[in-house]
Amino acid sequence: MTCNRRAYKLKVKLEKIEKSHQEVKTIKAERFQTTVAHIQVINVLDLLSVKEAGVLLRCSVKSIYKMFADGRLKSIKYSPRKTMVLKSEINKILVPGPVIEMTYQLPPKRFSIKDYYTMEEAMKISGLSNGALYNFVKRHDIKKIQKGKWVYYPKVELNDWFKKEDKL
Repeated sequence: MTCNRRAYKLKVKLEKIEKSHQEVKTIKAERFQTTVAHIQVINVLDLLSVKEAGVLLRCSVKSIYKMFADGRLKSIKYSPRKTMVLKSEINKILVPGPVIEMTYQLPPKRFSIKDYYTMEEAMKISGLSNGALYNFVKRHDIKKIQKGKWVYYPKVELNDWFKKEDKL
């Protein structure tokens, strides 16, 4: 292949690409103009189809149906195939709601093994068997922490309960 032929083919290829780019730009511009015109028509209407509501809210038709299911948007069902939305309902969604302030919570205290008894330690202190200690903890709703295969019980709570029982 000669240099002229390669240069010609490259020139034709680049011309096709440029023509394609120009077509895409014009299609996008036309689509934008029709969308703007469509939104202007929608703004005049009081009763909108689901598709028009999606255009106005800039979301999909599926999202509009989810809003119906959630109760955020009310619909008027004329027939099984025709659902309409009042524009006043859409305006209610577009109105900003109250601002909710988020409060920062401190992360929970890290686990320290000094503050907990193992099952064996709790059995020695209480003088109870494994099953009896398990039932005692369950009955008195004492929280336990499980790390791996080990179960830990809070020293403060167990000591309080065993002091109470010693007094009785």
